[in-house]
Amino acid sequence: MSDHGTGEWPPAGGPPADPGSPELPPAWLAAGGWAPPDRPYGAHGPGLPQTEPLTTWSLVLGILSLFLCGPIFGLAAIITGARAKQAIDSSGGARGGRGNAVAGQVLGAAGMVVSVIGGGLVLAFIFLLPHPTSYTRLATSDCFNRSTGTVSAHLVTKVSCDEAHLGEVVGSFDAGDGPWPGPAGLQAIVGRRCDDAARRYTASRPPGVGVYFLYPRQSSWGNGTRRIVCELHNRDGSQRTGSVAAA
Repeated sequence: MSDHGTGEWPPAGGPPADPGSPELPPAWLAAGGWAPPDRPYGAHGPGLPQTEPLTTWSLVLGILSLFLCGPIFGLAAIITGARAKQAIDSSGGARGGRGNAVAGQVLGAAGMVVSVIGGGLVLAFIFLLPHPTSYTRLATSDCFNRSTGTVSAHLVTKVSCDEAHLGEVVGSFDAGDGPWPGPAGLQAIVGRRCDDAARRYTASRPPGVGVYFLYPRQSSWGNGTRRIVCELHNRDGSQRTGSVAAA
């Protein structure tokens, strides 16, 4: 006789070869011999919590805050992270992903800080660096470079007289009312006044330095601009370093 009993399979009282088989006899289950598990074979301990979707959103928004509009995405990441953590706390362990929420909030805060610092640097770059302005804003003792090589250039850039510059202002005044006189007419009107301003400004003019003036274009003259700016610069058009007044 076989040592394996009756040869029936599965043995009486034992679990079937395939507990999930639909052919499991209901009478065998009713006898209490075996009950199928309520989770798949191989699972251990309680089921893993599901990731709270808001935690992923917080992380994504935090990353975007570092590369795009920091204040907007950064604030959104912080708020979304806080709501995600509230949802996790109120889920009774069914929701997870707190690490993503914390990371999103940290990145969001970092993005806001980077944006503020970067914005401040940009503003400083704009306002602190020399930039072109109208020649009518020049004052006596200002040193400047013109935006073009013409005397009538409207835009100039003020610089320190210790830096290389084209001209140095020795005085300014309004030419008065009247029709547009043209460059030659202006020379006759204001030439002597600029010569006098130069003598008052410096007692000893360096060799090669001449007296010139900036004046409005005809269109600006017609709009009421009469400002004349007297200045000294090298006759050959080269730049100087240092104030003429200290020469």
